[in-house]
Amino acid sequence: MRRSLARLPPRLPPKPVSDRKRELDVAICDLLDTNTFARVNHSGGPYRLSLALEERRLILSITTGAGGHVLCHHLSLTPFRSC
Repeated sequence: MRRSLARLPPRLPPKPVSDRKRELDVAICDLLDTNTFARVNHSGGPYRLSLALEERRLILSITTGAGGHVLCHHLSLTPFRSC
């Protein structure tokens, strides 16, 4: 049996909280300003997007502004696991 030792690059220090907060704020503004969503065979929005994690899946649940179900999509996070 042959064994080898893999060396991983050193981890970069985490970004300061203020930088992460700013990036989050910019991402949210971009989403609110430039993205649109239209469900085929549905009367239209406004829509609400809820995100959840359940059993290693990202769940995107879209409802109308009044809370009526529009669609729910489950995305497996397994392909994104790091080895």
